[in-house]
Amino acid sequence: MTIYQAGTTGQGGGLLAAPLPELPDGRGTNGDIIPIAAISVGAALTLLLDTTVPVNQRNNDQVTLDVTRIAPPPIPTPTDYTRLTRLTLPDMGQRPVKFPFPVPTQFLGEDATLAGPTTLWVRCVYFERGFNSLTSDFVPFLIDRTAPWQAKPVQTGANPGQTPGAKTIPPATFPNAPGDLDDIWANLPGSSMGLRVVIDTTYPNAQPTDRVRLYVANQRSNPPQVSPFYDDVMPSNGEVVVPTAELRKITSGRAFIWFIITDDAGNESAWGVYFKNTRFLPLPNLGPLDVPANTDGLIDLKDARAGVTVEVNRPVDALNNDEVSVKWGGQPAQDLPFGTLTKLTFIIPWADLSKEYFDNQTGTDYELDVVVTADLMRANVSVSDVNTTVNTDFSTNPPYIVDPLIPPPEFNPEFKPLIVRGQAPVIDNELGPHDANRTATAHIDVSPVSGGTFLDPEPGDLLTLMYLGDRGEVVVSSTPLDASNINTVIPVDLPYSVVGPGGLGVKQVWWIYENPGRNNTQAAVKTPVTVNTVVITLDPPEFVRPPADGTEDPFIICDSLTGTEHVARFRIPPNTHFVDGMPITFSWRGFHTEDYATPAPVDTEFTETRNITVAELTAGMIFDVGPYDPVIRNLPVPPPLTPDPSDFYAGYVKVWYSTPTVPTSGVTEMTVYLLNADYLYCESEPGWDPAP
Repeated sequence: MTIYQAGTTGQGGGLLAAPLPELPDGRGTNGDIIPIAAISVGAALTLLLDTTVPVNQRNNDQVTLDVTRIAPPPIPTPTDYTRLTRLTLPDMGQRPVKFPFPVPTQFLGEDATLAGPTTLWVRCVYFERGFNSLTSDFVPFLIDRTAPWQAKPVQTGANPGQTPGAKTIPPATFPNAPGDLDDIWANLPGSSMGLRVVIDTTYPNAQPTDRVRLYVANQRSNPPQVSPFYDDVMPSNGEVVVPTAELRKITSGRAFIWFIITDDAGNESAWGVYFKNTRFLPLPNLGPLDVPANTDGLIDLKDARAGVTVEVNRPVDALNNDEVSVKWGGQPAQDLPFGTLTKLTFIIPWADLSKEYFDNQTGTDYELDVVVTADLMRANVSVSDVNTTVNTDFSTNPPYIVDPLIPPPEFNPEFKPLIVRGQAPVIDNELGPHDANRTATAHIDVSPVSGGTFLDPEPGDLLTLMYLGDRGEVVVSSTPLDASNINTVIPVDLPYSVVGPGGLGVKQVWWIYENPGRNNTQAAVKTPVTVNTVVITLDPPEFVRPPADGTEDPFIICDSLTGTEHVARFRIPPNTHFVDGMPITFSWRGFHTEDYATPAPVDTEFTETRNITVAELTAGMIFDVGPYDPVIRNLPVPPPLTPDPSDFYAGYVKVWYSTPTVPTSGVTEMTVYLLNADYLYCESEPGWDPAP
């Protein structure tokens, strides 16, 4: 006979160690609870043995299990356990890492005595090549076939301790809702949290790891057709709270509440099925939120300066004591009651706007999406909610840094107002008639009000000139900024093509610091500029003929002169330009030649200035040119002693007037002829006064 001994010299092996039995899918903290699915009634339990544990593995190795339902002594004897039939392991080339070994069903019942599971003790016995044995330690496994609120398994029949005991419906109560659920109940102090469902946890062997799966719906179904409302470990006090908002979703008039309790082994209790009648008023549904500042797709600094408005329209079925809670991103909510209003208006202050932006914006993506949420609250419970996403950008580039607490000013306090200058004579920020159809200049000092200098501009920075006239804001032009012109006075053309269409009166001109790559701009304070560039047309003076004068224009003859003083009378017609008391200057200038190239003697010039009266504003002004001699008589060139019949001895005159702002009216040109057929002047005729 050949004797083999593990670990002897020359066998090339080591000490043989028996593997501990392993429980697949063991439950509980120690993985020692047998899943109920693994030990159905009448079935064996499969344990696994790790074939890699023994170092000295051979073909024809055998294994078995020693099994007992009584705790074995420290040194067990064959009477303390039952040894199962050996099984031969596959040869080395085909041997699995985990070898399954069945425990017969007769060992798998649960005892009726004592609350809790029954322990099954198992150890592995390993036979090298089927010869000598080596045993592992005993390992305890727990047999638990009893669910919460279930009797112990039946101890008689073919499989004692395996046939499930009777299940009792798990008790549950509703401590804060003895009656039906309605709006009166929801407003009670004890109902603010919702409906308290308290499950009785006094069943035997209750464990903190037991789980409960609870459903709330219009109608109970099995299997459930809705997702669990609660699916977690059993609360220590057995209480699950169903919020009122969840109960208000019930439309059938009855809220079914049903649940099942499961232990670590997978045993499931009977279903606990309950219901509460509901009579809640119809719930309102909030419509879309309106954020007017986001209409153009961006809320920037100019939109946020006075806060951003969020508007919530009153929905159908809203009650006067319903409230709306509005949140701007993660900022604190604002709450307002509807009362009798048809719309609620919330103003999100700059402090909240800036905090949400600066807490969340990163990098060079300066635009930040913000979710604005509104909840309609009834009895402190949200019964409807709606949200919208808005786009914000509160970033700036130098020379201004936003203060997160103080709203950004409309104008950068460090920017100097510009100065507009026209043509000479120049009056700062005034454009007169002499500036009509001429280009003015805006002088922009791009240096800080407080002194010092601005930092060099960033690439793409621009100085943009703006004009606000009767046709709205006009972008005049943009000047690139760089290190060479920052902190200097930059002249920028203000063309009449912008000023003229903008109308007369006080207009606004200002400059903006901007960059096409950024949404926010910075503006200087607006400079008021008085525009009076209108070209006023004054009608020419009208010659007033005596009734007896039948001569037609442009002639002035003897009979054309008025009165005994024989003056040339002219009328200045009314004009909307005239105002009471305005000085009007009338002028008469004579010439000897028809081409108005040769002036008449100085004594023929006539000028008179006087203030227009209220009556003359509508009647017109009368000016008499005289005296006859020399102002009128000396206009023509006197005929020689022997006149030339082919010559026309006439004088020529230009007549006009002016106002303080209009240098000249239209000019009246007339021909003065004072000789008769004998080449004698007017005074030679009988009756002329003075007499010849």
